[in-house]
Amino acid sequence: LRSDSADIRGRSVFALEKIGPDARPAIPVLIELLQDRKDHVRAAAASALRVFGPDARNAIPRLIANLDDASPEVRSSAAAALGAIGPEAKAAVPRLSEVLGKQDPNGNAAGNMVWALGQIGPDAMPAVPLIIRMLNSERQERRLEAVGALGAIRPADATVIQELASRLDPGDLTMSRRIVETLGKLGAPAVKTLSGLVSHKNAELRVAAIRA
Repeated sequence: LRSDSADIRGRSVFALEKIGPDARPAIPVLIELLQDRKDHVRAAAASALRVFGPDARNAIPRLIANLDDASPEVRSSAAAALGAIGPEAKAAVPRLSEVLGKQDPNGNAAGNMVWALGQIGPDAMPAVPLIIRMLNSERQERRLEAVGALGAIRPADATVIQELASRLDPGDLTMSRRIVETLGKLGAPAVKTLSGLVSHKNAELRVAAIRA
């Protein structure tokens, strides 16, 4: 891991990621490698830290710093690692939100940032307006991630419910089912909207609304 060869450092980090949680003793060195001079090593170190989940909490400050990295791959892997840490990474919300606002909404980095905010949960509430913007992404994958994150953060806000309901489309049942599922997680404020869907002309949406 401390080899002079970036190739060897990268391969060593990859091997640790494959070992998984049993490689926990290497966490301190992986945190050091988040500052490696090579982009691919910094990205690999964050990717490896992801497998340790909350046990990688000591990496939070460095992962937050790497959200500003010049490399999209490094930014993306740092966001994913923060998401894997979960609610304990709530200190990352302000920076994740700010950086998300500058990302290509169709890119993988933006997707990982949205996912991370969802994994952090209700403490990511300040990021909800930015996540809603992701609903306009050209890629369905990004839009689905945004809906999923809103379901995890659970903002009981009429505007959010309106935004979700406006994107229900029987022609896109994958997206519509995810929206209905998320509306179900938003509780009482979404009951009226869900009640209206029980009589929807599309049978699958009716069933999804009843289940929600």
